[in-house]
Amino acid sequence: MRRYSAAPVLAGLKDFQRATVHHVMDRFFGADPTRRFLVADETGLGKSVVARGIIAETLQRLQDDDRVERVDVIYVCSNQDIAAQNLARLKVSAEESITLSSRLTMLARHSAALAAATATAGKPLNLVAFTPGTSFDKGWRTGKGEERALLYLLLRQAGRWDAADGGLLDQFSVLLDDIGRRHSLPSTLRQRAYDLIGQLRSILARAGVRTLEPDLVILDEFQRFRHLLDVEQGGESAELARHLFDYGQARVLLLSATPYKPFTLAEEAARGEDHHRDFRDVLRFLCADQQWNTDVSEAFQAYREATVRGLPCEEPRARLRSLLMRVMCRTERPVAGSDGMLDERIVTVAALREDDVRGYVALRHAAAAVNAPATVEYWKSAPYFLNFTEGYKLGQHLRSALLDGRGDELAPLLDVAQLLDTDALQRYAPIDLGNARLRHLAADTVERGWWRLLWIPPSMPHYALTEPFAEAARQGMTKRLLFSSWNATPTAVAGLLSYDAERRIVGDRLRRNDPAERRRVTARLDYRLDGDRPAAMSTLALFWPHPRLAAACDPLAIARRRPKELVSLATMHDDVRDALVRATPDHLWAAQHAGEVTAWEALFGWPGAALPDGLPVDDALETLSGSGADETESGDTGKGLDRHVEQALARAGGPGPVAKDGSPATSLRSWPRSACTDPPTSPGAHSAG
Repeated sequence: MRRYSAAPVLAGLKDFQRATVHHVMDRFFGADPTRRFLVADETGLGKSVVARGIIAETLQRLQDDDRVERVDVIYVCSNQDIAAQNLARLKVSAEESITLSSRLTMLARHSAALAAATATAGKPLNLVAFTPGTSFDKGWRTGKGEERALLYLLLRQAGRWDAADGGLLDQFSVLLDDIGRRHSLPSTLRQRAYDLIGQLRSILARAGVRTLEPDLVILDEFQRFRHLLDVEQGGESAELARHLFDYGQARVLLLSATPYKPFTLAEEAARGEDHHRDFRDVLRFLCADQQWNTDVSEAFQAYREATVRGLPCEEPRARLRSLLMRVMCRTERPVAGSDGMLDERIVTVAALREDDVRGYVALRHAAAAVNAPATVEYWKSAPYFLNFTEGYKLGQHLRSALLDGRGDELAPLLDVAQLLDTDALQRYAPIDLGNARLRHLAADTVERGWWRLLWIPPSMPHYALTEPFAEAARQGMTKRLLFSSWNATPTAVAGLLSYDAERRIVGDRLRRNDPAERRRVTARLDYRLDGDRPAAMSTLALFWPHPRLAAACDPLAIARRRPKELVSLATMHDDVRDALVRATPDHLWAAQHAGEVTAWEALFGWPGAALPDGLPVDDALETLSGSGADETESGDTGKGLDRHVEQALARAGGPGPVAKDGSPATSLRSWPRSACTDPPTSPGAHSAG
């Protein structure tokens, strides 16, 4: 078997990223090693890229360890979708490794796959993703249906079930007898069932930990689930996670740009939060050595005294850095102006209005009336805060007071509060954004004409931009990243800016902002039917993926032929047209074709238009409709899309040019749903869109 080399992975890293990988590996496997390490690189510097480099180095290192038969990497992050997505980014070889996004309770289903992993270079690699909410927390005690089904199968095979300790198997049998033939459970039996299922899920999860043989555990943005680091705080969830952390010689890698907050605000302290304590907890997790923790505390104290008293601080700082670098490291962007990578601009937001201040006073009065907190940060961070109180005590108390019949008492307070004008919103009228910061952000984005653009202008365009993109590019249009500690801020900012942009787009096309008025305006991208025949095939062609056609007229390839020239859009059009003419398949020039080939006929008749092997038609319909699996389209819309896709696939699978007077295509619903690369052919199509 060939040896695995991490060199190709490391070659794709920046110098500072490789330096981080080498430092972490030295701390994991060098002299006086540690088994836990924190990478706290600043946001955007590629912590996931560093993690991939560490996985590659670990795989290379462990191929010489006879105690390790396979390398299991456990990736934990707060969101299951992100976890599944990041698994692909963490793969370190071209070979297919076992990648799972699962729950600890469901690992029994995958135990054979984990054990059967193979590799042609080095040792087999398994990548397994977990999320704290589904893998470690018991949460809703009954779990998912598939978990209960697995428990039932195991209990039926009680001879293989190691849950008899504590009498759980007997409890299960007694519970079944007590339930009998009931179709619904009284509260006492339901509670017993919940408790028993919760206990069985915990045992199943612990068995899942034993199924894994973790060599590297990665906790991404661990501050979102820091309770897993401390058994005293995290309880059973942390105890379960600790089994992973302490397994064999497993190394634990923590990733976070913000592992702790630098200070605790007064309102946070009132809620019992203490960020310094959180930091100390992280240090104790990284290194349990009491002497080391004492040394760190003393080094912090010495550094603080030196800085406060104006004494030389190089020596205490070096001492503190040396101690912390044993278990953590951080890379930050250079100071502004030092190398041109970062430009810091401090903007003073003016234009504070009297109504803004009145809104804050009214907010405080309303909060006091319902005995709820309302700090000045609420008012500063989210305009019209009373409209965005979901999840806040203020919103809960206000709703409760109104439901309790206190409307007349609260009405005078709410009348003068800063609230959105629903009548103005329905008329698409301009509204004040209610906050000096948001007014400045709107002036810097929407009011500069950004609402006219579908996407941001490219930083390296393939051809000379035209309006409206040209002016936005001249302005230096870039993305804006907004940070806030308050949940109301994203909703308020996104909602108000989106309304302002939509109001400008609508213009005088709509009289009112309501569904009935929207239906009055004919949609330009509807899948229209003329009787039962598709009448908008050109619309479908806009959204139909066609990689082979795209490759035939790639504007990047055209631009590369003129590296010293930024051609005009008209020149790019001419070059694309010429490229398409040269690449046009012979069958589209066939003399027997009735009439000129329309654009949509050419697109779907171009080789490669059929659905990829194994892609069900249902999936294609769901994607093209823009609706999820749980959404339901209207009958007319669904039927129209069905007919258009039916005709597109008939054209893609047809043997030659399609005459407009050809016979109808076979019904889409009669085709196999599992693989429709080669649907029944049809000699004709019905209509040109």
